[in-house]
Amino acid sequence: MNAKYYRFSFHGVPAMAIYPYNEKVRSLLFQFKGCFDYELKDIFLAYQKTMLKIRFRGYVVAPSPSSKAHDEARGFNHVYEIFACLGLPMLKLFEKTTDRKQTELNYFERQKVGEWIRYVGPKSLKGEKILLVDDVFTTGSTMKACLNLLKKHHPKKIRILVMAKTADPAKPHP
Repeated sequence: MNAKYYRFSFHGVPAMAIYPYNEKVRSLLFQFKGCFDYELKDIFLAYQKTMLKIRFRGYVVAPSPSSKAHDEARGFNHVYEIFACLGLPMLKLFEKTTDRKQTELNYFERQKVGEWIRYVGPKSLKGEKILLVDDVFTTGSTMKACLNLLKKHHPKKIRILVMAKTADPAKPHP
């Protein structure tokens, strides 16, 4: 996989995607998540981890929520495992209240994902720099829901890092 590093802003928050979401990324993610191939956890950020550790030094990593049932079935949370290699502190701030898979939803149904996510972190994040992470950024509905919940707890700074991002139809990836 060749890193491309796409920088973008999402609801006023600086964000970065490492890869374009393409067939190779989709296939490896399916093998990792869908086939429970835990050993693949380190390949996604293998070459980027040193740079990312330096870039996000001082941040607390907050993985996007995953279905509890899916995590239990596979024996791990895929988002947590992908970003654990950074060696940064991790904090579970969100959880899904339903086990609906977003890949099975259309665009309009995905916009309701905020109804299925709740904040489970500390009351205050004052002084904390939070790095929201996810495996794939498609419509942004998960990130939007997490940002809305997170901002209520007043962190010092928020950044978004995703492993892969689908191309914006209005602005295709270079």
